[in-house]
Amino acid sequence: MTVPLRVPLSDAQHEVWLAAQFGDQANAAYNWTWLLRVRGVLGRDVVVAAVQALVDRHQALRTGIAAGGEYQVVHPRVAVEVPVVELASPVGLATVVAAAENRPFDLASAPLAAFQLVAVAPDEHVLVVTAHHVIADGFSLGVIFDDLAALLRGDEPADAGSFADHLRWRRSAERAHEIADAERYWADRFADGFPRLRLPTDLPPTLPAGGRLQLPVPRDTLAAARALGNRHGATLFTTLLAAFAAFLTRLTGQDDLVVGVSTAGRRFPQDAHLVAHCVNLLPVRLGPTRGTFEQWLTEVRDTVFDAQDNDQVPLARLLRHLGQVNTPSDPALPVSFNVETTRAPDLGPFDAELSTPGSSRGAPRALSVAFAVQGDGADLDVIYRADLLREGTVRAWMTAILTLLHAAVTDPSLPVADLPLLSEIDSRNTTVDYPSAGVHELFARQAADNPDAVAVVSNQDELTYRDLDRRSSRLANHLVERGVRAESVVGVHLGRSADLVIAFLAVLKAGAAYLPLDLAYPPERLSRLVADSGVDLVIAATDPPLPGVTWVPVDTPGTAELSVPLRSPDQLAYITYTSGSTGHPKGVMVPHRAVVRLLEPMSYAPIHPTDRVLVSSAIPFDVLTLELWGTLLRGATAVLSPDAPTVESLGRLLRDQRVTSAWFIASLFHQIVDTDPQLLTPLRQVLAGGEAVAARQVAAVVNALPGLRVVNGYGPTECTTFATTWTAPNDFTGAEPVPIGGPIDNTTVYVLDPALRPLPAGIPGEIYIGGPGVARGYRSRAALTADKFLPDPFAGNGTRMYRTGDKARRRPDGLIEFLGRVDDQVKVRGYRIEPGEVSATLAAHPDVRQAVTVVHEDRLVSYVVVDREPEDLRAHAARTLPEHMVPSTVVVLPELPVTSTGKVDRAALPVPQWRSGGVAPRTDTERLLAGLWERTLGHSGIGVDDNLFSLGAHSLHILRVISQIAAETRVEVPLRVVFESPTIRAQSAYVDNESAQAKKARPSILDELDAMGIQR
Repeated sequence: MTVPLRVPLSDAQHEVWLAAQFGDQANAAYNWTWLLRVRGVLGRDVVVAAVQALVDRHQALRTGIAAGGEYQVVHPRVAVEVPVVELASPVGLATVVAAAENRPFDLASAPLAAFQLVAVAPDEHVLVVTAHHVIADGFSLGVIFDDLAALLRGDEPADAGSFADHLRWRRSAERAHEIADAERYWADRFADGFPRLRLPTDLPPTLPAGGRLQLPVPRDTLAAARALGNRHGATLFTTLLAAFAAFLTRLTGQDDLVVGVSTAGRRFPQDAHLVAHCVNLLPVRLGPTRGTFEQWLTEVRDTVFDAQDNDQVPLARLLRHLGQVNTPSDPALPVSFNVETTRAPDLGPFDAELSTPGSSRGAPRALSVAFAVQGDGADLDVIYRADLLREGTVRAWMTAILTLLHAAVTDPSLPVADLPLLSEIDSRNTTVDYPSAGVHELFARQAADNPDAVAVVSNQDELTYRDLDRRSSRLANHLVERGVRAESVVGVHLGRSADLVIAFLAVLKAGAAYLPLDLAYPPERLSRLVADSGVDLVIAATDPPLPGVTWVPVDTPGTAELSVPLRSPDQLAYITYTSGSTGHPKGVMVPHRAVVRLLEPMSYAPIHPTDRVLVSSAIPFDVLTLELWGTLLRGATAVLSPDAPTVESLGRLLRDQRVTSAWFIASLFHQIVDTDPQLLTPLRQVLAGGEAVAARQVAAVVNALPGLRVVNGYGPTECTTFATTWTAPNDFTGAEPVPIGGPIDNTTVYVLDPALRPLPAGIPGEIYIGGPGVARGYRSRAALTADKFLPDPFAGNGTRMYRTGDKARRRPDGLIEFLGRVDDQVKVRGYRIEPGEVSATLAAHPDVRQAVTVVHEDRLVSYVVVDREPEDLRAHAARTLPEHMVPSTVVVLPELPVTSTGKVDRAALPVPQWRSGGVAPRTDTERLLAGLWERTLGHSGIGVDDNLFSLGAHSLHILRVISQIAAETRVEVPLRVVFESPTIRAQSAYVDNESAQAKKARPSILDELDAMGIQR
């Protein structure tokens, strides 16, 4: 060949070229770098000559991509440079390699490979080889080093083959027939839909950044995997894929998986010595994972064989054929798998070692998993999106993969569902000593030690510990006289007042349990609670609307005082009702030991005798336990807020009453912070919870009030207020979600899979809570109690744990992140969606204070409360969420409806008003672009806000339309603009803006005449 040769790009090459257009970082992300370390005295001129001969042999190494990506040019000869770098110390090698990895290639200029010879010692050299993925794949690198080794030995390498002929074959008529057959196979494989893999990521997406981790695979595990595969007619590749797919099922909770599996794309013997981009990624569909691992391996083997027999369709074309949107923000295959087998090249008398740097400039997918095999050893090599996943999470996943693999190949008769992910259980000891006394008995100690201290402040009234002790003892005596005994349940129908505190304490002193009855409850609900709990005596200010129930006032005649000793720490202290999924409330029975465990020693939010603690929770809400008894058992002062306070009145109350500690439900906490964080100035600590606490508001408080302790508390009613807490660090910025933290003292918290097995960090599961804080169960609901309160298999002492129904995962640092309810998943248009993820994305907008997402008529609807009318929030969501997770509409409300306990009342959200039809083009530019897109896509009536990717647009369409726009308007629209703004409205705005800027910069004809001095 004596003249340059033009050759079309393959579809796979074009996809790489397109992705590399998004800047230098994106370009460098497709650099492949390998290191050949040679020990022995090496002639440098011999190396330079061998590299030049290598480039002369392989057309791909003399190829550049024409501007616009329309074709590639194979040059007859390209002179290659091999700079020699002398290192004073071997540690400098990392700097040289990093520079090579991060240096973007000019894709229009050959060669798209670079070579450096690094002298780390007189008798030790490292040849650093970097090639761009657009002209070479992993297999090619093996060819490159085999040929280099032969050339350095003075031998003639095998015939290199023709890169151009290979590409022509890919576009031949014979190839077209094979592709058509393969497309029919894939269409049948995905006839019932394309199940997208949803990885549980740690962080919201930002600018893609790459991370890379490598872990050694134990040699005995690798040998056992080979042997198992041999027994079942499966390759090592298939055996490792089967284990990885089993892990993915556990990771995602999906039993129908599509994994991107690499195939060499080399069908003929001559391809074995070809340097080219031949690799293809196949969407291999696997699942469900039933039966033993042996059975699963056989199924995976057959699936992979079928897929490889139909590997002729390039991935981009296949996804278009299947009607799948594939964009950087919504990749069809976010996870890929490969096994890369390498060997050290034979350099004769020299000792040679081949390796990769172990670093990553970028990550084309969320997770790219490979087993790098050399001889009888291997590394698990993972490249990941560091903007989505923490390093610790990925490391935990890798450890879990190796744990599962080892168990699977050691005993393949195990069911796939029983393969372990953890080699040992995290059993942190949170046990500390706490009193076995009753709540009222611990109060009595405070009353004896500090009788004149103020116990309760309600409006302008104050009650000392002595007064509270005596009045409650008199009422307790009266209750016993009325027949109240241990385990009796006494209703308390009072507002937030000193009388309420007296009544609660009196019931406990009588040996009974109290049932809070909210004054706002309708008579029907009150009757249901009283009947379910067995109450026949109610303490009230007036006769409550409860026929057949005896009521007594707080102030009773007589002076006799009584306090019944606690019979057992498991004696009932109170019952509180929560909503049930069947519509019938559930009575949670909380014993004294559970309350005492919450408050002793209370290291997560210490209360001192000098503290004044706000009591503001709804009376039936279990946080009242923390507010009231956490204060009185510490000798502090309980400051009772009036019912239904406003943010402003709360601020005044905190200031006027010198409150030092307060708990707020998350929605109220957010409202206070959004109004003015300085309202919290009197406090030394603030606790929030009850629902997800937003990072933005926590960061705002930490920034505005550096000395304020901010605590997020989590726990279901069934586990007595708090099970875990997290204290915001002083440098919290809000960049990451607020975790629910770690277990409080005397509490165990597990994140388990459906088979009750502990899960590693980063893998979502259900929260189970054990320890003395667990309630006794549900009143008169034995079956439901047995279903939710299970024997704790890890405690070994016969105790129970509570199944919360909450989904969470452990972070690498051991803290727990709340992810929503396990039953919160919804399915819209075939996609599984967590509404909480959509809401969190909207809440991240600076103008959005609250957000909640539900499903109406099979469409996602988000409701938001805003500070001011924001930009198009759907567009904001579309910037980080895949299209199917962008809400169909966003409804702005003045406030979100809430239940009596302050949680969002989803049933009360208004029905949205749907917009029918798309918005027609209105401007000349919009009409022009609409016509171009309609002709290109074969659609009519495209609206200016329609997502073009949803209508089938792909990269080739985009390039065609961009070219047509430039011809019509002289404005070149970057690829990035189309990918980030896939609507006619946004693209038209860009064109109009660029046209206006160009017009300003271009002088008019009259101005030019003036400049030339021509009279007019």
